[in-house]
Amino acid sequence: MRVLDTDCLVLGAGLAGAAYAYHMGKQGYGVTLLSADTPKNSANSNWAQGGVIYHDKDDLDRLRQDINDASSGTSNPQAVEGLVQHGAPALKSLLLDELKVEFDREESTGDLKYTREGGHSEARIIFSKDTTGKCILDGVHKAIDWLDSVTRIENSVAIDLLTLSHSSTSYHDRYSPPTVFGAYVLDTETREVYAVRAKKTILATGGLGQLYNHTTNQRGIYGHGAAMAYRVGARMMDMEYIQFHPTAFCKKGAPTFLLTEALRGEG
Repeated sequence: MRVLDTDCLVLGAGLAGAAYAYHMGKQGYGVTLLSADTPKNSANSNWAQGGVIYHDKDDLDRLRQDINDASSGTSNPQAVEGLVQHGAPALKSLLLDELKVEFDREESTGDLKYTREGGHSEARIIFSKDTTGKCILDGVHKAIDWLDSVTRIENSVAIDLLTLSHSSTSYHDRYSPPTVFGAYVLDTETREVYAVRAKKTILATGGLGQLYNHTTNQRGIYGHGAAMAYRVGARMMDMEYIQFHPTAFCKKGAPTFLLTEALRGEG
């Protein structure tokens, strides 16, 4: 079996995986970015429409309250606090200052335009027309193109994770703490299965919407990453939250497609 070695193996080239690959690649780590198709065809991120939260410091309490209200108090407090405290600075640093993503701006002043989406008590969403996800994802992938440290592999899917307990050639490694060191990968064109060994493996494979009759997830989003994680003992929770934006346009005989959350926010 063919074996590739890398510092970081990233499974999935949507916004989560691509942003991680860019962050690590900038620091000089060798990154292998794997995707089942081209990101423009397969990533849910590319089809996201509405926008992203970008707030001023003055409304942190209201933002925190809105998030908790929208989840009926079930959100992970650490995750909420991370978004509230670090979301805006991270967005400004990466998307505005570094990648210069072209969010919509007021013609008269050049200031960012804001809209309000469902679950928000005020307008704190910035956007790029009705193709915000595509605009952001294109910006991140263009930045990755400049990094020699990031290797893209397309038309390939991970089929199982490599672990010390199941995949090591050393018998005694099964007594070590649960450790992932890469993945088995299927080349969907040649049908070859090969191994990628990595010091760090990132699962950014999207959701599992296509398990259901009705979804706006892209084709191929069947929860492969969640299944691989479950098989190696990862803790799974909140799996009932399949998709945050449930509004779709439905026409008989045609695939459903997402309608922007801004429709509800704007009334």
